[in-house]
Amino acid sequence: MELAQVLDKTQSPSTHLAFVSKMALTRSDLWSLCLANGMDGMILNSCLTVIEKRVDGVFAANSHVIAAWFPPSSTINPMQHLPENAANLQRLLLPAWEPGHSVNLAQILCPGPWASLGVDDVQGLPRQGFSNNCGVFVLMYAFYIVARAQFDFNETNMQQIRHWWCLVLLKNFPMPSEQERSQDCKRRREEKAMQDEEVVRFHKRSRPSFEMGS
Repeated sequence: MELAQVLDKTQSPSTHLAFVSKMALTRSDLWSLCLANGMDGMILNSCLTVIEKRVDGVFAANSHVIAAWFPPSSTINPMQHLPENAANLQRLLLPAWEPGHSVNLAQILCPGPWASLGVDDVQGLPRQGFSNNCGVFVLMYAFYIVARAQFDFNETNMQQIRHWWCLVLLKNFPMPSEQERSQDCKRRREEKAMQDEEVVRFHKRSRPSFEMGS
């Protein structure tokens, strides 16, 4: 699909155009990325998924879930939402806006002294001006840091960067056809049924037997 088709305001904003990690992205979702708008959280999660797949040793947490990890929002244990090898990964991407979330999680994974770095602590870090490009900057910070690349973008590049990310999503995560979605649902149901059968067989094998003597 061409970028012009995504940006076409005469087309339905509810049309599904991409499918990322079981999330169907609509034209209006992509408008928050392609146009000079505030980035939608689902779009941010989708782009972080791209980074997670392209760079080894990276896990990107869902921005909608992170907000509920720590009090006062919730008492949910964040470790339940991280991969088992989280402590051994090179990077954990936590798009958190609550102060202290990342430090709290770091203490859980590896207790010890941790330091929080701000924009003034990273040499050469591009700065956001008076714009609504906050989500794009967060995304690019994450991408460049995990890729160990030298920062070479700035505020004037934001429109090109927005379009580039949109094309990345469209190219790498095309919307499956109705038949493909139906086959995928069928496959998932069959896998679930096989797993359930295996659990039942396991419990039967594990059940103690008692023999009555005469």
